Amino acid sequence: MDKKTFTSFFDSSENKFEIAQLYDIYKLASNGVKVCTKKFYTVSVYNIIKHICTSEGIECKLYSRFDFFERGIIVFNDMDVEKCNVSMIKITSSNRFRELLHKDYLGCILNLGLERNRLGDLVVKDGSCYAMICNDIEIFLKENLINVGNSPVDIEVVYDDNDIPECEFIESVVLVASMRLDNFVSELTRLSRAKAEKLILSGSVSLNYIVSKDKSKLINKGDILTIRKYGKFIVDVTLGNSKSGRLRVVTKKFT
Repeated sequence: MDKKTFTSFFDSSENKFEIAQLYDIYKLASNGVKVCTKKFYTVSVYNIIKHICTSEGIECKLYSRFDFFERGIIVFNDMDVEKCNVSMIKITSSNRFRELLHKDYLGCILNLGLERNRLGDLVVKDGSCYAMICNDIEIFLKENLINVGNSPVDIEVVYDDNDIPECEFIESVVLVASMRLDNFVSELTRLSRAKAEKLILSGSVSLNYIVSKDKSKLINKGDILTIRKYGKFIVDVTLGNSKSGRLRVVTKKFT
């Protein structure tokens, strides 16, 4: 595939330099080279790469050490992920009287001049922030990320996967007339069907990390719904029908 065709798969708003870098890596992969990206990419970008690679018989996957993630390293041709030069760090605040949030950590890191794609997901748990990063910024962060929100922090590398926090959920059962997207958005937000539809059409709802404006899109077990300002949910098992004939579906909200 030539560069012009490759580029045409991406939205015009995407960074042209980033797309050019992806194309160079794709060309190596198309020649059988085991390779990975040097930066983190969103699931939506990965899905485009996956579509291209599938059509050309190239293996690829999105890698992170978190169980659920929105950004990862794209790995081609079954490259050993241990060679991808990414790591997990733990940022711990010494101030136990102030709760630091995801936005506090991310904001301070980006204010150091780093690009967003040098980092994967950040997960805050028990007073610490866990982050996937490119190895080449590890020393930089240790030397320059001294405080977060005026709270002194320490940084260490997490080697054992058992030390990485697991996602926690609030489980509930929703009643839906069918497995359509608008039904779930309405139930999960407690909005009317009309308001839920407006939310979908505004681009505020993502299905498996891709914006979906199709209100009649069918939802499957394991799908992840992200509703701006309302949270992120996993659609789990269907328990059967209620007395009124509506479907009883278990959902899990990320906390």
